[in-house]
This record gives sequence, structure tokens and C-alpha cells, in this order.
Amino acid sequence: MKKSTKRYLYGLIIVTMILFIQQTNFLPFLFSDFSSDSITIRDQKKVLEQLYAQRSILTQEAEEEIILDSVKPNSKDQYVILAKGKIKAGIDVRLLNEADIYIDRDSIAIQLPPAEILEMNINPSNYSIIEQKGSWTNDEIIIIKSKAKKRLEQNAQSGKILGRAEIRGIMIIEGLLRADGFTKITLL
Repeated sequence: MKKSTKRYLYGLIIVTMILFIQQTNFLPFLFSDFSSDSITIRDQKKVLEQLYAQRSILTQEAEEEIILDSVKPNSKDQYVILAKGKIKAGIDVRLLNEADIYIDRDSIAIQLPPAEILEMNINPSNYSIIEQKGSWTNDEIIIIKSKAKKRLEQNAQSGKILGRAEIRGIMIIEGLLRADGFTKITLL
């Protein structure tokens, strides 16, 4: 065989191998700039829109119940109730703005707000009278129920729900960002 034919065949084999490696993604770091797996989210505004759309799944729910005992001063009148409430905690992504997000190619860093109590409900049917001695006015009962609601909220603030909500929110946000092509994710 002639030298020119050998060179031509070697060149053809090398080009074929390069195309094969690129198509099979055998060595992806060699062709990362030409990859078809491009990141779909390129700016902070689009990241914010996606997080706003997913805000309902960034929460943790819990049920809490307390017993509240009230006694009138200088009296033997007693009112004991059981209050059951539903608490929803999570990361409120509506507090984010574009300045909280930094994007560089396939890397993203987001300064997240802390988890907080987003909603707390006690339906009227979720109050049970355990004991009632003496006479209580409707206004006094309303005050007792509002104290019960405040106590439920305090328990939620000091409980584990905020920590669980923050962990869940971070995991979901990280998964969403990875699905959009980000490989280096920092959530502060």
C-alpha cells in the first residue's frame, strides 16, 4: 500500500473512533461543550419561576394536639380542652429574588430563606371538651381556644417540624435543579 493511502485509512479510522466516542458518550468530558444535554435553565428568573411553581411540594405537614387547662381566679370553675391542629411548614420560595441565585454554566448557588410555619389550622370540630366545671361564657371559651392555638404554634416552632421541612425542601430543590442539568449545586 502506498503511504498516502495508509495515511488516509488511519485518518478515517481516527475520525470514525472520535465520532463513535462522541455518539456513545464514552468520554463525555472531552465533548462537554458540544453536548446535547444542555442546561435548560440559564438565568435566575427562570429558576425563580420554576421554584414558585413547585412551592406546594416544598412543605412538611404534621398534626399536633395539646390539652389546655384553664381555671378562673378565686373560683373552682375549670375548663379543660383537647385541641388538634394541622401544621404546614416549609421554605417560602416567594421570599427569594434574583440576587439570591448565582449561576455559572452547570453550577448554581442559592441562598434559601429558613423554613417557617406557613399555615396552621384548627377546625372548630377539632376542639374537645375534656372537663367543664362551673359556668363559662362564650367569650371566655374563645379566649381559651385562642390560647390553645398559640400553644400549638409555639410547640410547632420549638418542635422538629421546621428541621424536617428544611431538609425536605432542600432535597426537592436539589432534585429539581439536577433534573434541569445543574451538576454543582450549593444551597445555603
